[in-house]
Amino acid sequence: TFYFDTAILLNCLGLNGPEKQASLSELLSLVKNLGGELAYFSHTLVELKTVIGKAADFIDSYEGRGSVIFNARQSGTTRSDLLLAAEKADEALARMGLECRDTPRYFAEYQIDETAFENLLDEELSYLNPRAKEHDINSLRSIYVLRKGASPVSLERCKAVFVTSNGRFANASQEYCKKVETSSEVSPVITDFSLINISWLK
Repeated sequence: TFYFDTAILLNCLGLNGPEKQASLSELLSLVKNLGGELAYFSHTLVELKTVIGKAADFIDSYEGRGSVIFNARQSGTTRSDLLLAAEKADEALARMGLECRDTPRYFAEYQIDETAFENLLDEELSYLNPRAKEHDINSLRSIYVLRKGASPVSLERCKAVFVTSNGRFANASQEYCKKVETSSEVSPVITDFSLINISWLK
């Protein structure tokens, strides 16, 4: 099962422009045809709705920034349109074959060293919003819970993979996997670019 991050879900909804939406539609189709399942975590849905809601709050303000606001202004999308998109996001994603799954509970047996991973994230990224970092940490530890101690050596044998458009987050996750977990397993986090390439090769 491939769990997608907030930025990718925004692309799925077309809120970052029609080109990115078309590209994501192609990726989703490729993955489904190869037998992969498409999903996202419930905490990602919370973040998604928050991002869209904040874009709605600032769309009519000169202080409004970001790709969602830029594309909304370009396409004539209104504040009301964005608020409706936030409210109906899970329904729209379900029509594309993406299922919202509950974020796994904490299990001591599969718990990651969150402090160590946070330090690696800080080396790679500068978060303007601390909540975004919390969501990223939650996403990584959720994949470890779903894998239940397994160390898959091929993508096909992974029980769960988190897919992100943020290459630096993916790099930090891979470094954590090597340095802290000392594992040669398939990284719990990959980029959508990598997934597109792998899917085409398959």
